[in-house]
Amino acid sequence: MTQGLITSPFTARSTAAEVVAGIDLQDKRAIVTGGSSALGIETARALASVVADVTLAVRNPAGARVGAEINDSLGVERVTVARLDLIDQ
Repeated sequence: MTQGLITSPFTARSTAAEVVAGIDLQDKRAIVTGGSSALGIETARALASVVADVTLAVRNPAGARVGAEINDSLGVERVTVARLDLIDQ
């Protein structure tokens, strides 16, 4: 039975930038966990490129470097970094 099947024009090879292309996220806030490595970095970069305000939630303050690099590449301050350690109550 295929009723309720969700389809998408994207594949496993689609990039984050392709997924958000043409979307305007102005006045929207995105919180990206794991934003200081691999998939998190590309997700944050793609969201910031479509005008979202992005917060990188990181355990390690070294994530601030990633936020600065994304902002530098865009030429605008859209990415902030906040420490989030779910084990630390």
